[in-house]
Amino acid sequence: MAIEAFERVHLDGTGIDRITEDEVVAVVRESLARGRGGRIITPNVDILRRVAADPGARRHLDDADLIVADGMPLIWASRLGGVPLPERVAGSSLIWSLSEGLGRDARSVFVVGGAPAGRPSAPSGNPGAPVSRTSTGSRSADEGGGARTVAKVRGAKKSDKPGVGRAGGAGKSDKSGVGRAGGAGKSDKSDKSRAGRAGGAGKSDKSGVGRAGGAGKSDKSRVGKAGGAGKPDKSGVSEVGGARKSDKPGVSSAAVKAALSAAAAAKAARVAGRDGAARAAARLAEAFPDLRIAGTLSPEFGFEEDETTYADFCATVVAARPDLVFVGLGFPKQELVIERLRPELPGTWFVGCGAAVNFVAGDIERAPRWMQRTGLEWAHRLGVEPRRLAGRYLRHDAPYALRLLARAPRRRARRP
Repeated sequence: MAIEAFERVHLDGTGIDRITEDEVVAVVRESLARGRGGRIITPNVDILRRVAADPGARRHLDDADLIVADGMPLIWASRLGGVPLPERVAGSSLIWSLSEGLGRDARSVFVVGGAPAGRPSAPSGNPGAPVSRTSTGSRSADEGGGARTVAKVRGAKKSDKPGVGRAGGAGKSDKSGVGRAGGAGKSDKSDKSRAGRAGGAGKSDKSGVGRAGGAGKSDKSRVGKAGGAGKPDKSGVSEVGGARKSDKPGVSSAAVKAALSAAAAAKAARVAGRDGAARAAARLAEAFPDLRIAGTLSPEFGFEEDETTYADFCATVVAARPDLVFVGLGFPKQELVIERLRPELPGTWFVGCGAAVNFVAGDIERAPRWMQRTGLEWAHRLGVEPRRLAGRYLRHDAPYALRLLARAPRRRARRP
C-alpha cells in the first residue's frame, strides 16, 4: 500500500514517491506514534532493472508504503521526464536519519546484516558516516578498566614500569592510567629524575606525570610545567601555554587527552571483535544516546536455506518487538525476510537498506560526498568491490540506466 499524501513518479513501470529524506523520517515517526507500521523500499538502477524483468520481485514494491529513489540516474530520469523527484533518498543515509529521529522519541531499532563475527573486514577510511548530519566519534572512556589500559596510539613507545611515560607519537597510557605527552623527551626508571628535558616533551617519573611539549621544568613536587611559560595551579592540572605554577602533584592536560585517546583506542579494538550488526548498532547508539537497540543479528550466508535456522532468526526479531528493523541483506533477500517478519510485527517499520549496515559498521568505505552528489557512487563501490560488482554494474546496470535516460524525454512528450 502507498501513503497517499505523496505523488508518485513512474519510471519504467515503478512508482516512486516524490518525498524528501526529512519527510520520510517525519512519516515514520508519526505512524509509530499512531501504532502503525510500514515498509520502505529504496530502489536503485539495479533494483529497478530486476523489477522490470521479474514480476515476482515487483510484488515487494507493490507491498511497500514508501518507495524512494536510491540512485542519481533515477533523479535524472525524472527530471528529463518533466516530473522531478526532489532528491535522492539512499538507504545508507536513512539508517542515520531514521535512527536520529527514533532516538528523539526514545524508540528502538533492530539491526540485521553485516559480516558475522570472525569474518575479516575490508579496510575503510570512512566508515559510512553520514554527511553533515551527525558525528560518530568513539566514546572517550574505556568500559570498566580505563585506568589500567595499555594501548598504542600513533606509534608511541611502550612502558613496562608504572608511571614511566615515554614521549613520541601521540602518547600512551600505562598501568598508572596517565597518558604520555607527544613530543620527543625521555624518562628513566628512577623517581630521582624529576627535571624535564628542554624542548620536545620532557620526562615523567614514578608519579606517572608526563610533561607536555615546550621547555618546562619541574621542581620536587614532580609536576611538569607545560609548553611555553605554562605552569599548573593548585588543582594540579598544568595548562599548555599558560603561566600558572603549582607545588601540588597533578596531570598535564596533554597527558589527559592522550590517556582518553588510548582508552578510546582500546575500546575500539574490543568492538572490532563483534559482528557487523553489533558494531553498526554500537555506532548508532553512540551517536544517538536516546535510541534503544532492541537487538542485532549478522546471519551466516545461506541461513534462509535451513528452515530451523530461519525460524530461530525470525523468532529472535519478533521477540524483541522493535519499532524499526534495518535489514541489510541485499535485494531481494532482505525483502523476503521483511515479507516473512511483517505479519508478526504489524506495528513495526522495516527498511531494506542493502550495504548500509556494512557502511555504518566500517566494513565497507562509502563514497565521498562529491561522488554521491554527482552520481558517481557506483564507481567508488566498483573500485572497492570489483569482483563482486563489475559484472552487475558494467554488463547490466549501466546499459539499463542509459536506456532509462533515453526514454525519459519521450515520457515528457506524452504528458498532456
